Amino acid sequence: MKTPNIILTAVVFAAGFLVTVSTSAIAREQSLQPVPKAPENPAVKWMNEALKKPVRLNNRNRDVLKKQKEWLKKFSKPTIGQGGSIHYEFSDSVYTVVTSPLRVTDIILEPGETITEGGVHIGDNIRWKISAAAHGTDTRSTTHLIVKPTVPDLRTTLLVFTNYRTYRFSLLSTKKDYMASVSFSYPKREEQALALELARIESRAKEREKKRQVFVPDANSAIVDMEKEIVSKKQKGSRINLDQLNFDYNLSGNKKTYWFPTRVFNDGVRTFIQLPMALSHIDAPVFYSVDSAGDKRLVNYRIKGRFIIIDRIFRKGFLLSDVGRKQERVTIEFTGAPYIPAIKAPIKEKKETKKNNVWPPGYFSDGVYDGGP
Repeated sequence: MKTPNIILTAVVFAAGFLVTVSTSAIAREQSLQPVPKAPENPAVKWMNEALKKPVRLNNRNRDVLKKQKEWLKKFSKPTIGQGGSIHYEFSDSVYTVVTSPLRVTDIILEPGETITEGGVHIGDNIRWKISAAAHGTDTRSTTHLIVKPTVPDLRTTLLVFTNYRTYRFSLLSTKKDYMASVSFSYPKREEQALALELARIESRAKEREKKRQVFVPDANSAIVDMEKEIVSKKQKGSRINLDQLNFDYNLSGNKKTYWFPTRVFNDGVRTFIQLPMALSHIDAPVFYSVDSAGDKRLVNYRIKGRFIIIDRIFRKGFLLSDVGRKQERVTIEFTGAPYIPAIKAPIKEKKETKKNNVWPPGYFSDGVYDGGP
């Protein structure tokens, strides 16, 4: 009984081996057959066939192209800009941009510059992908043009219209080399901005020069303006007497000092030192008068707007600020005749004062009226 079982087992084993061998042979035969290619894009197929057809140029076309190449050589070469970007100075030129598949190239436009509607045109819109993005605020946003090829060894041109200018690019694609970003500087716009800034500086300088000019006493309107600045509403009784204004003062010192007085005058009672700008008590210079012996004296004064108001008339004084090497000093000297009001005093008393060699109240020892009674 054992013999038939052995024979049956052998038959089953042989059959299984034959099936395995047959399956392996079929698989080997199928692997040797070529894999069918995916159907080619009709547009790409048409473009590849069109590129194979040569375009013949006549002598006139060649002459035009030659002149164009010579014109392109006149423009400056790119440099390395911020962040390692390829930096061009904008002009009416064609800018070369090298790209690579699986990489993106960022073309950065000027802040505030936007691409117009339908303003991007590329020669090969099938194998190149172009998109726009922006960052920043609405008023000063920066537009970025993102360029990416799908395959290497491509050449095409790109035209971009913005609200400021027109860009012309020559796009190349390679297997590995590419430009991560491309940026621009704009010499003409920078020159315009510089010209405007210089004009503003010149205008401010002229305004400062006008303020520094010698004041004309007959300009009543200007004196009224100064009076409004000096006299507050609570001091309406202490108006400036136009008939008594005296501008006979000499100023000496560093005229480049930012607080150098624009004018000094008195009204017969008070002295007004006008500064080019309003200063606080901390920033304003300190005033000292100089007596006949040449010693400096502190006197009462106050600061009102752009004016240092001294409640007396002095022959000589000076303004002082800072210490050491940074110290600035401006000397003020009164060269005119003081306004002396009538002093109602008995003749006998007047003679007695002269006898004792004492000046009447309101006078310095050098005979200059200081605003006393």
